[in-house]
Amino acid sequence: MKLLPRPDHSENSFIKSPDSFFGDLGNLHDSQIIEIRWKPTHRQALVVVDDMYANFVGLPEQMGIQPAQIIATNVSKIEMAVENDEFPLRVMDMEAITQPDLSVDIVIKLDPSGSIRINCTAVACIAVSAS
Repeated sequence: MKLLPRPDHSENSFIKSPDSFFGDLGNLHDSQIIEIRWKPTHRQALVVVDDMYANFVGLPEQMGIQPAQIIATNVSKIEMAVENDEFPLRVMDMEAITQPDLSVDIVIKLDPSGSIRINCTAVACIAVSAS
């Protein structure tokens, strides 16, 4: 059984390989976005999901429900097209793509339609308590 990536507990711990980190999580498929926060003065964006392991429900790999914050730092661009009137938003696919300049594009495709795109220089995944 392959071990899934675990979230960190410190906002200062950035993911070294965001491309593979989120890929190993099934690109957060079936997670629900319960909060999006943009802090322009800090150049930071936060996306909170209800369960970063939602893609693995019913499989032996699933380690239980784990809410998490995806924190993008040094954000230079945010684009959001929410074309849905059902909330919370359900993730169809999330990719982190490291660019040649070492910035990271986080692309979240929503189900049934819509998307969120964030360009940043670093990404963290922080555990949050289930409420």
